Amino acid sequence: MTDWKKRILKADTVHKQPIILELCKGKSVLDVGCVGQDLDPSSDSWLHARIKKTAALTVGCDINLEGIKQLNALGMNIITPEQLTEKGELFDVIVMGDVIEHVNDPGAFLQFYSSFLNENGTIIVCTPNSFGIRYVLQVLFYGKPSTNSEHTLFLDPFVMLEMIQRIQLRPVDFKWLYEYQKPKNIKQRIIYAMSACWIAIRRYFRPNFMMVLEKIPNA
Repeated sequence: MTDWKKRILKADTVHKQPIILELCKGKSVLDVGCVGQDLDPSSDSWLHARIKKTAALTVGCDINLEGIKQLNALGMNIITPEQLTEKGELFDVIVMGDVIEHVNDPGAFLQFYSSFLNENGTIIVCTPNSFGIRYVLQVLFYGKPSTNSEHTLFLDPFVMLEMIQRIQLRPVDFKWLYEYQKPKNIKQRIIYAMSACWIAIRRYFRPNFMMVLEKIPNA
């Protein structure tokens, strides 16, 4: 994985949704954790709905039973992990947009969903970077990082490389991600501006990253 560590240090920075949509275009897609994407389902910004418009087939998967019921009533096709196992359907792309940091065991989580990949299928994982400088600056300004209360862990790209190797997955692409949201007040603007200065020196200070994975053949 030494070569990948070098590639990560020089990787491009992109916007999250456009690159996911490009990778899903014309494919069969399983969108994991789609109920918890924290956006109004009627919004054009809701990732799951945007994937549905560009993919050949889109199935959502979540553990939020009430959310599944509400979204299916709106015409979505969202199932539970148990139903996914029963169906045994395989997909070209599995999207995990800021989900892995919410689970108890990320390795087991990836391993479970990788069993639903078609041959040559890929998993797209987006997650916060544990070395994102903004989180450190938030501690300086607010006394604590501004992280989701449901997060169970923080990953960085190098730790991710080690983890996926242990469960017979490997990277096929890596990108740093721009901030998802704009600052909402003066203090946040200062934090974002200070973060930009550090990121200009070392892109490893980016707040989020995306890694595209595939199964290791014959694993």
